[in-house]
Amino acid sequence: MAAFFDFHHESLSAMNSVQTCDISLAVTGSGGAGAITAGELLLSLAGKNNCFGMMRRSFGPQIRGGEAAALIRISHIPVECMNDSCDLLLALDWRNADRFAHEIALRSDSVIIADLPLVKSLMLSGNWMLKSSKCR
Repeated sequence: MAAFFDFHHESLSAMNSVQTCDISLAVTGSGGAGAITAGELLLSLAGKNNCFGMMRRSFGPQIRGGEAAALIRISHIPVECMNDSCDLLLALDWRNADRFAHEIALRSDSVIIADLPLVKSLMLSGNWMLKSSKCR
């Protein structure tokens, strides 16, 4: 997981170059697992690297231990909306990630980082949407 937060990684360092970069990701988990904190850290790191971004937080109705998600968009240019789909889904707790299936649209080439057995069973459930377009 250390490489996920490494802004010197080749694909993420493109944000500071002439190349264009526009990435949307979702971090999901149970309340207290760090999904929202991870989103805030990524947004802060993007800002410190002269990038722009926005984050939407989503919580379940429970006070503690419910589901939580951070949806983040980072770009080299100012952004006004979230993308229609996510490039990356980091599921800290896949059982809670499934509760956001109708909010987090994935594409066929989206990267999912989660526990493999649970991903296979829940992706077959048909709850997850697949999209192909992006909002600019």
